Amino acid sequence: MLGKIKVYIIIVIYNMNCDDSITLNYIDKISCRDDVDVVICDNSTNDHTLNQKYCNTKNYNYINMDGNKGLSKAYNAAIKSIPSDDAWIILFDQDTEISEDYFAKMVLSIKKFPSVLVHVPIVVDGEGILSPTKISHYSIKRVKDPHINSSQLSAINSGMLINLKVFENIGLYEEKLFLEYIDHYFIRKYKEKNGEIIVVDTKLFQNFSENDHTNIESDLKRFSIYLSDFKIFCNTSFYGKLFYYAKVLYRGLKLSLIYKDLSFIKKVLF
Repeated sequence: MLGKIKVYIIIVIYNMNCDDSITLNYIDKISCRDDVDVVICDNSTNDHTLNQKYCNTKNYNYINMDGNKGLSKAYNAAIKSIPSDDAWIILFDQDTEISEDYFAKMVLSIKKFPSVLVHVPIVVDGEGILSPTKISHYSIKRVKDPHINSSQLSAINSGMLINLKVFENIGLYEEKLFLEYIDHYFIRKYKEKNGEIIVVDTKLFQNFSENDHTNIESDLKRFSIYLSDFKIFCNTSFYGKLFYYAKVLYRGLKLSLIYKDLSFIKKVLF
């Protein structure tokens, strides 16, 4: 299906059995085993014995991170495991719904724009287009039309197709970032090297966990990670530092109002 293009699909699993992954249920149906390898990076904190057995059965490459070491470290571990630098990688979350035309259109995009090293699909969730996004300095906003000017474009990792040569030029993912802004930080570094991005007309559906506010303990944990990661993302200028405090104060206030609990505001202030 992919011809001479060698692709490694990287999926990071977190506290889920591989059998229950929406993404893997689709990937299992792909018949192009000669030109596609699957790398499962297991960031789980619970027992992962079943996931290793699953990968052995499917002949997938399995990497045990021995706990949740963060998404950036999982990506980097997977990339380092790839034996050839003459290849492409696709990053997927464990709960991404992949459209039937995704692979065909991504490969067509590579053939049409062979010099472009990053190709991104259109990712949607229950609220509209999740990726690509419009970025202005440190502000990232959703768009109605995904085909925006390259200078204003950013994107999330899920479904992103990347040539491994990119990492030779800009280095691997920033491991100081645990979960948030890993993708936008990567895109920013790539564009600083005049890297071009192609938006491919194929859609993925992503179950975006930030839309769910039903568990205060989970949201508090996620908010703490967000505070740390977003600070790193913004910590490149005085304006960025000001933007950081304004944004986290707004988000903390919003979450405090949702839960009628001041814990989020306290995390910002103290």
